[in-house]
Amino acid sequence: MRYQIDQIVLDTDRFELTRDGKLLHAEPKVIELIVLLVENRERMVPREEILRTVWHDRVVSESALSSCVKEARKLFDDDGRKQYFIRTIHKKGFRFVAAINSTSGKEPHAPMQVEPDARRNQSKPSIAVLPFSNSSGDPEQDSFCDGVT
Repeated sequence: MRYQIDQIVLDTDRFELTRDGKLLHAEPKVIELIVLLVENRERMVPREEILRTVWHDRVVSESALSSCVKEARKLFDDDGRKQYFIRTIHKKGFRFVAAINSTSGKEPHAPMQVEPDARRNQSKPSIAVLPFSNSSGDPEQDSFCDGVT
C-alpha cells in the first residue's frame, strides 16, 4: 500500500519513505511506528500497543518511544509543538492526524534518487585499533595481544 502524506510517500510494500522521489533515511523502528499510526489513523494508538507492535514486547524505556516519535516527526518537518502530523494524547498514546491519500501501490515505481544522510557528513570521533605485537618474548602473552585486536 502507498500513502501520500503531504510531499511524502509511505510505501508499506517496500518499507520506505520518499519525498519528491528521493529516498528518506529512516530507522526501521521509525518506519514501523509511522506505518502503525497511519494504518490506525482513525483512532488513538495507545503507548502499550506501540511498544507491543513496534518493539515486539521487548522492554524499552519511555525515552526510546519518545525518541522514535521525535524522529518520525522530523521526517514530516513536524515537532512536538506543532503536531500537524503526529498528535500526542498526553499519557495515553499517539494519533496520526494529517490528511492521507492511499493507493494500491500497483503502479510502476519510478527510479529513486537516494538522498545522503546528512548525519554522515558530520565528523564523528573514531578510533582505530591496530595490531599489538608481543615484544615481551613470553608466548603466553600472544593470546592477550590477539584479544586486544
